[in-house]
Amino acid sequence: GFWYNPLMSQEKKSKLEGNAVDRPLHYTSHPSGIEAIIVCAEMNFCLGNAFKYLMRLDKKWDSLEDVKKSDWYIQYEIFKRSFLTKDQYSTPPLTDVDSSWKQDVAKLDNQDTFRLDKVWSSARNIKKIVGLTPGHVGRAMLYIWLADLDFGIENLKIARTYIQAEIKLRETQTEGTI
Repeated sequence: GFWYNPLMSQEKKSKLEGNAVDRPLHYTSHPSGIEAIIVCAEMNFCLGNAFKYLMRLDKKWDSLEDVKKSDWYIQYEIFKRSFLTKDQYSTPPLTDVDSSWKQDVAKLDNQDTFRLDKVWSSARNIKKIVGLTPGHVGRAMLYIWLADLDFGIENLKIARTYIQAEIKLRETQTEGTI
């Protein structure tokens, strides 16, 4: 297949739109106009997958399953980084992480925070994606990306707090429709 290059001509881009192999609609339909691969290719495997499932959320068949897949990849990354079993770590309460949200998203405006041009370019994409992704999902995406920049687990725990809140919300909505 043809590999998508963000620098290719508009004519070539238009030929690939909606192509089931190279550019399926669920890959290209985020309101930011940014394709998941542009961000995820720069991330490690687990975090890139966790991010991808959230970025494409509600574009495929089972959204609850996709949120749970994202959570699974984050749990696995926490496990790899901490050498703990899944039962030996906890996530902070949603009220605690919500209080620092505005400060953390504001970091995306500060180029000094990100010393490498590549990271700064990615930060601008993340801000656009997060700004157009509402609620818990957008917030989880920010912390997944931040976790990819460091090797600790705190940002992963915060991302997981938001993902767990989203799972709970979607399970409640699913129960109401049965």
